[in-house]
Amino acid sequence: FPLESKYGYYTLSKTDPTSLFLTVINSPVDGILRLAFPSNAKLVPASAALLDHQRDLLLKKANIGLDRDTNTYFDILIPEGLKTKRAFVIKIKLSTPAISENKLMDAKI
Repeated sequence: FPLESKYGYYTLSKTDPTSLFLTVINSPVDGILRLAFPSNAKLVPASAALLDHQRDLLLKKANIGLDRDTNTYFDILIPEGLKTKRAFVIKIKLSTPAISENKLMDAKI
């Protein structure tokens, strides 16, 4: 899985190819993990949860408005109560991407 992260490292489940784990070593100061996935990725994040608590985390697609960027971005919000100096793991469930707005617009022309 050719993804990189400034927050830590990814591990893909061998038994479930739709389960991606992000071990967070460098927690973001603002509490937002911004993940970059190639725009043509066949699987993208659909949900996220803290692995040790099985607590769901807010995940949303980030529209940062860069037309020539080859990535799609997803933000995971880390709860304010999670102040730890230890690494933690986020389980990211992957699914096929929804049709993008640009492709819908192109189809109407």
